[in-house]
This record gives sequence, C-alpha cells and structure tokens, in this order.
Amino acid sequence: MSSGRIGELELLVQRLRQQLDREQSPKNDLVHEFEKIWQHLKESTSKMSHVQNELEGLENKSLSLQQRIEELNKEMIPLRKMQADYQEMRQQCQANKELANELKVSSGRIGEFLNSPAFFRASSKPW
Repeated sequence: MSSGRIGELELLVQRLRQQLDREQSPKNDLVHEFEKIWQHLKESTSKMSHVQNELEGLENKSLSLQQRIEELNKEMIPLRKMQADYQEMRQQCQANKELANELKVSSGRIGEFLNSPAFFRASSKPW
C-alpha cells in the first residue's frame, strides 16, 4: 500500500472515530444522567426507610402513652371519690366545730345560770 492510501485510511478512521464519539456522546450523557437519577432514588429510598422507622417508633410511643393515660384515668376514679368524700367530711367537721362552740357557749350559760342566785331561789320553791 502506498503511503498516500495509508494516510487516507488513517484520516478516514479518525473521522469515523469522531463521528462515533459524537453519536455516543448523547448516549453517554443519558447513561450518566440515568446513573445520577438512580443514585438519587437509592438515597431517597434510604431516607424514606429511615423516616418510616421513625414514624413507626413514634406510633408505638403514642400507643404506649395512650395506654398510660387510660391507666391513670382508671386510678383517678377512686381518688376523685376520696376527694369528694374528703370535702364532705371537711364540711361536716366544720359544722361539728360550730356545734361544739355553740355547746360551749350554752354550757357556759347553763353553768352561769346554775350558779346564779335566781336558780337557787327557783329551786328552793316547792313544785
């Protein structure tokens, strides 16, 4: 082969390579873009899985707190009754104190009357 013909063939091969590069360049760009999107999807899936686990944990915590609230409400029923009973007893105690004070005053008056000369005069009269 002649050197002119070899040069033409080398030039033709070079042009074919350039043309192939131009044709494959969009394909390579698409592959690269697809790989980026795929990586993003994998990261998003991982994040979603983490969020899902967090939500599941929060849901379990919420159920546990709801059960605890129900238990506390059940415990509060007798305590509220005791509180109502306590209030009633407190009112009764106050009424008893007032009666005791009235009794003391009355006892004092009766004592004064019994020790008074008017009592002795009334008691000395025959019935």
